[in-house]
Amino acid sequence: MPEILAGCRENIKAMRAQLDPRSDWITVTSAVDNPMVLCVLKPDVVNTRRLSMNDQERVLQECVDECLANGVLITRLKAMPVAPSSTAKEQGWQLQPALKVCVTTGLTKKETEKAGVVIRHAVTKVMTRKANSKLVVPPTA
Repeated sequence: MPEILAGCRENIKAMRAQLDPRSDWITVTSAVDNPMVLCVLKPDVVNTRRLSMNDQERVLQECVDECLANGVLITRLKAMPVAPSSTAKEQGWQLQPALKVCVTTGLTKKETEKAGVVIRHAVTKVMTRKANSKLVVPPTA
């Protein structure tokens, strides 16, 4: 059993190493040992491109689709809608859209690293597409 946990931690570390320090677009927000790696768009990317919550969700869905096209299955973190009976404080807080990457011991470290590269490249591809007008940096007046 301890070797399974050690292998899982090694794969988590390998995945995080491919995503967080190497990507210009996303950052990992989940705990270091969490096998569910949550990746959000970096705040400066969101602010520079003026991405709304819906824009972020759309961009991340495109990332999910691009990963799937390259043989890696990830999902978006789904947020529950705000309940009508919630307080103003609860309504003001919203979950930031994120990608959810589940790390497993079913893959080798090398396979996990390769999956991380696919995810990172998919995010870069989506974020640098010229056809998507919302993703280009808005001109300054």
